[in-house]
Parts: sequence; structure tokens; C-alpha cells
Amino acid sequence: MLVGDEFNAVVTGVTQDPAYFERTRQSVKAMVDDLPLFLGVRRRLFLYPTPVGWHGTRRNLVTTWHAPGYPDELTRLIVHPALPRKSLSADELHQILCTEICDSAADVEQVWTDERVTTQFGMSFRVSSTSISNTNVRLAIGEDYSYVYALWIEGEDIHHVGALKATLDGVIPIDGRHTPSLMDHWAT
Repeated sequence: MLVGDEFNAVVTGVTQDPAYFERTRQSVKAMVDDLPLFLGVRRRLFLYPTPVGWHGTRRNLVTTWHAPGYPDELTRLIVHPALPRKSLSADELHQILCTEICDSAADVEQVWTDERVTTQFGMSFRVSSTSISNTNVRLAIGEDYSYVYALWIEGEDIHHVGALKATLDGVIPIDGRHTPSLMDHWAT
């Protein structure tokens, strides 16, 4: 029986050989201990401009925007809720999403190219690009003082990349402050 929200995972370890019981138990425990379900973490929706002409659907707190021409045009923009920085760093979230996007840890080792984008509100996003089985992907991870933000666009034809850029540029930080800087202590 599962009790709680929709966020769950089932991990099963099976062995018939008693010599492997303890090893199997330890392996399952290690997998469960490392699952990134974010239970108890207050994820937050944030404001951003919706892509013009795109159709959005939301499941839980993740919004998926389908490009004009859907279902013939399969490009989509996925916007995750912001996570508190104290629960996860931008680099950790990047690694988790790279693994999710690539469907297996082995694919994460493929070539990702990175660039930095600074928005009109002073937020800095790391935009990573790759191609997986004829699908182009651009993953954007940004942060402000309190939260980490994640958005990505994927599709065979990446001509809709302007939608990602426009959406990133309009992301409004939840706490209303700009991205932390080494010089911020001089501003007070």
C-alpha cells in the first residue's frame, strides 16, 4: 500500500540464493536511499512568459508546452517547479535531469555543450545542449538566492529554440532578488 501524494517508486530485489540475501538487501537499501523523490521539499511554481501559440498541460507541478502544430510537431518545452537551494544544488539538479532526459546513466556521458545565459532579471542559467536519437535537447538550469529552476526544450527540429530563450528571459525569481554575486555584500 502506498500512502501520500503521487510521488512514489517501487524498488524490488529478488534472489533465490540465501548466500545473496544480505547483498541484495544492501543493494536495494542503497537504491532507495538515493532516490530523488523530493518528499518534504516545498517545490514552487514560478512566473514566466508562456510561449506564444503553444498549448500547455500540467501534471503535478510540471508544465509541458507543445509547439504549434502538435501532434504533427513534437517539440515540447518542459518547465519544472523551482526547488529550494537548501535541498538540491544546481549541479545536482543538472545531473538528475540529464539522466532523466537521456533515459539511462550511460547516455549521460555523451557530449553536452554548455553556455551561460543571463536574463533581464539578472538570473544566470546554464544551458546545456545535446542530441539523442534524432532529438535535440536544450536543458536550462538557473538559480536565485533561494531556488533552483529547470526548463528544457526537446524536438527533432530545434527551430523553436527561441521559445526557450524568451521563456528563460522572462523567468521572475520567486524571492524577487537577483542572482547572488560576490559583490552583493557591498550593496548594503
